[in-house]
Amino acid sequence: MMVNEIRKGYIRSGVAMIAIMTAMTGIGASGTAFAQAPDAQDASVDTAGGEIVVTARKRQESMQDVPVSITAYGAEDLAKVGATNVEQTIGVTPGLAVTVNGLSPARDFRQLVIRGIGANSQLEPSTATFIDGVYSPGLSFDSDLLEVERVEILKGPQGTLFGRNTEGGAVNIVLRRPDATTRGRVDVAYESFDTAKASASLSGPIAGDTLFGSIALSMTQSDYFVKQNGSAQVGENPFWPGRDLEQEYNAGNTNIKSADGQRSLSGRAALRFVPTDTLEFNLSGHYSSFKGVDQAPGPLSTCHCYTVDGDQAFQNTSKNYGIALNVEKTFDAMTLNLIGGYEFADSSAPFDFDGTATRVNNYHDFDRTQKSASVELRLQSNPGGPLQWLAGLYAFHDYQYNSRWYNFSNMDDPAGAAPQSSYDGLWNQQLAVLKRDGVAGFGQVSYEITPQLEATVGARYSYEKVKVSALERFEFPVNGVIRAYTPSTAYGWADFVTPVKNSEGFNNFSPSASLRYKITPQLTTYATVSRGFKGGSFQVAPVQPSDVVPINPETTTNYEIGLKGSLFDRLVSFNLAGYHIDIKDQQLQSSVIRGNFVATTINNASSSKVDGFEFDMTVRPTSRLTLSGNVAYTRGRFTNYLVSPGDRNGDGVVNQADQVDKSGDPFPYVPEWTYYLSADYRIPAGSGDVVLGANFRHVASTTVGSGATSSDPVYPLPGWDRLDLSIGWENANWKIRAYMQNATDEYIILSRWKSFQVQPNAAFWHDRVDAPRRTGISVGYRF
Repeated sequence: MMVNEIRKGYIRSGVAMIAIMTAMTGIGASGTAFAQAPDAQDASVDTAGGEIVVTARKRQESMQDVPVSITAYGAEDLAKVGATNVEQTIGVTPGLAVTVNGLSPARDFRQLVIRGIGANSQLEPSTATFIDGVYSPGLSFDSDLLEVERVEILKGPQGTLFGRNTEGGAVNIVLRRPDATTRGRVDVAYESFDTAKASASLSGPIAGDTLFGSIALSMTQSDYFVKQNGSAQVGENPFWPGRDLEQEYNAGNTNIKSADGQRSLSGRAALRFVPTDTLEFNLSGHYSSFKGVDQAPGPLSTCHCYTVDGDQAFQNTSKNYGIALNVEKTFDAMTLNLIGGYEFADSSAPFDFDGTATRVNNYHDFDRTQKSASVELRLQSNPGGPLQWLAGLYAFHDYQYNSRWYNFSNMDDPAGAAPQSSYDGLWNQQLAVLKRDGVAGFGQVSYEITPQLEATVGARYSYEKVKVSALERFEFPVNGVIRAYTPSTAYGWADFVTPVKNSEGFNNFSPSASLRYKITPQLTTYATVSRGFKGGSFQVAPVQPSDVVPINPETTTNYEIGLKGSLFDRLVSFNLAGYHIDIKDQQLQSSVIRGNFVATTINNASSSKVDGFEFDMTVRPTSRLTLSGNVAYTRGRFTNYLVSPGDRNGDGVVNQADQVDKSGDPFPYVPEWTYYLSADYRIPAGSGDVVLGANFRHVASTTVGSGATSSDPVYPLPGWDRLDLSIGWENANWKIRAYMQNATDEYIILSRWKSFQVQPNAAFWHDRVDAPRRTGISVGYRF
């Protein structure tokens, strides 16, 4: 019955979307005819080997002319690889990976990794996401991409122009601005696992030739492919009769319940006001929400299956929304931009901590709320002439609430005076609130020394101050009654219910310099030196007062050479980049022994390095056939990294013998090799074309875990291959497509996470897996 209701709901939603858009078209078109080239709204960034325009240097220019390694996607490019967000391009984007937060394996606690930078961290991201020029919190990096003109993945430090948290790179999402052309689309799809998708958009004039608008909606409902067999709710915990601790710890959050499906909703709207030829206002807003099971903690690594046999099952929830305003005033020789924005993200990720049917560590939750406001004022030269320059000021405020709490079950009285059942149900919370304020000034100058040779220099100075307020508390039931207790007497650490406060200021200077030489009009080489940084911070899950101490900022210096070009009248295009990156004070998550407990922590590796290269090529032997592929090699190594996990030897003394020397070890979560192959063939058929597509991606094996303690060993993460196939028919208005993802039905392990807390209870490795073979059909209409 539920499935039928879902299907009916999506049919009603689809009909409603079409009706709304039809009505809006009649109101907003102002007599303008439908666009005759509707495919433009879904175009690939390189549909026919033409020039690809990007804004990686805060101005529009050909990607071939930018001395930065870039992978760019248009809406059609994303659809071809089955990606609705940036994370789903892993294996397709050279040098891109993802890391898992040691505190939670849920979707909102993963981070993008570019060229190995950002591996194994749980604080600020090393690859920042910008939506219409506004910094987006780490929780919302995987939001659905709606009304996207293109996605630019910039590799290597981007600190000079993009600022903090771009030491690995930056994801620059450029949204399509509404204009005088009325255009719209409706797409529906149905896939395996009873997955239904619907999306629609409408864009065009609202009032004459000065006000334009757009709106887009997307919905997904799925039974999902990983099943959770648990059924208990937190409020049903028999050791706390009459108390709902979830409600007490997180007032207003009542979404935790048994679930085995997913539901997501995304929306985006934009207004563009052009009162004069030299003044333009662009206002945009977005919203997305997710509700459902997200594999946390995931199937056991030993089961090779798609089932979590936990004694409890819970529903993850997340939402994010934001607004951005870009005011652009053009003068005779320069342009002034004022860009302001606000972003909000909230996530609750409860799960059965051990992922088994045994009542042990049976409940874990990580709640995080992040609010970010920023403003940038930028003045830059207009295009034309040998000298191009820009200068700007930037300020931001960021607020982050982190609450990690869990229930210890099957736990003996540490004093040995009470039966095990008396202490079953212990609750622990680790809470940290961080506030971050910062300012920056930046500038860049490019000069064409000759028509072939351009030199660019730039720099950014940043200052930010971080304040933290943190605490940890325990609640112990003894036959349902709170009992006074000092944890340090038994388990080796003490709670601190009075918040510990601290603050620290951090500054950074991020220069960059590059030379670009055009060997021919179609062949460009470049050399770049650039620096980026990730801000200093504090632990987000402290377990003792001494944890509330500053963590040093992480900085990277990138040395890169590259070659970009096209041959044979753009029948062949390619990009090649080689790089060496030095990392200082790399922020890494590890484990530390606190008495009889093992806890997660953050420390700094003194120095590390990454060496690698990326190569991609597209060949168009005929007007019907397009072949493309890429390969990336990423070799990350710690060069000076000593971990001090506490009394690792168990002799009661913490000394140098307990240290673990990780120098020379590879980075976790970073595969050394990835490659991707793709082929598309078009056959004229009637008023359109039959389109055949195939793409194959390979991701090499790597490792996870820090190796600091026996509860956090280095563990293998297998490599994987995935083959996707598609066949469809399309013309200027219709797109019909049938597709098969993971056609060979491989068991693909995307990442691994380990639950460990109370000893001597066992710890468990869990897998986050990609879906098995799945098929689907989609129908789209453009006008």
